[in-house]
Parts: sequence; structure tokens; C-alpha cells
Amino acid sequence: EVGRPGSGSLVVSGWLDDHCQANRGRDEGVDLAIRGSTAAMKRDSASGDGMNICTITRKDGYKQLSREDIDKRKKKLGLH
Repeated sequence: EVGRPGSGSLVVSGWLDDHCQANRGRDEGVDLAIRGSTAAMKRDSASGDGMNICTITRKDGYKQLSREDIDKRKKKLGLH
């Protein structure tokens, strides 16, 4: 399912602009997206409390992370 960007999309876009670097690995990119989305949710109360994270690669195509995987990564990153 493709959704529209939420009100926190401006916050996360700015956050990603400040932290994104070329040649990151997939896992680093996923963690970066989770950190940015979490930052946006904290700064914009209208953003809600959920996120959808996916990867798109030539090898594996489109893969959406499960809610459980996102929660595990957030815990590992020290995010609440």
C-alpha cells in the first residue's frame, strides 16, 4: 500500500538531508529511516505513532519490514 506523506514528512526530509551519506549499506539506510521517522513523530504530534519502512533493491525487489522488525531495530537503536 502506498500512502501519502504525513505532516511529519517535512521534518523527516530535513533530518535525512542532514544525515544521509552516499554508499550506505541497506541496514544502515533502514536504521537511518527509522531514526528519521522517529524524530519526525516526536516533533509533530499529528504524525501518529506508526511507520512503514521498505527497501527496494535490484536483487530482492520490494520488501516491507514487519512491525516486529522495526520495533527490534528501534530497541537496538535506543529509540522509544
